[in-house]
Amino acid sequence: MQISGTGNLSNRTGHQGFTLFEILVVLILIGIIVSSVSLSIDPRQEKLETEVERLAALLKLVGQEAVLTGVEYAAAFPTGEYRFYRWQDNQWLLIRENIYRPRRLPEGFTFALSLPGESMDQDDFTGSESSSQRIYLLSSGAITPFRIDLRDPSNRILYSIRGSSQGNIKLVDGYDDR
Repeated sequence: MQISGTGNLSNRTGHQGFTLFEILVVLILIGIIVSSVSLSIDPRQEKLETEVERLAALLKLVGQEAVLTGVEYAAAFPTGEYRFYRWQDNQWLLIRENIYRPRRLPEGFTFALSLPGESMDQDDFTGSESSSQRIYLLSSGAITPFRIDLRDPSNRILYSIRGSSQGNIKLVDGYDDR
């Protein structure tokens, strides 16, 4: 072993760091792994998550608007979509404009709506808009207790939106069964 002028031991046979080539190889491998992971994410799943978050937010918003304006609202869930209604001139009128316009879920995803005293499976949910299949958001702040399950094409529950009669609306992951 040689001793340098500063008194350090110098062993030139060992590696002192990484070469530029080794760093580039590692960066290329990381890039390949990241791109393969990003390609495996289903863009429809992201659209569904966005739509579910939007629906939960709209239900909260329309409930607040009902209290502030003194107007009654309802939400209906025909197959693969959701719609909002306003009570006006002694009838339920579909809201077609603004943020409450009718919206569709990404293709293949469906709702299953459960209301108090009845359970509606997706197979029983024909898409008709009878009053028993609506959630009412009243000017008193009360709402129809409900559970909306959003399912993927394999019928697996991905998300649930739950509402209590006191007006509390909560979005939960479909695997969280609390």
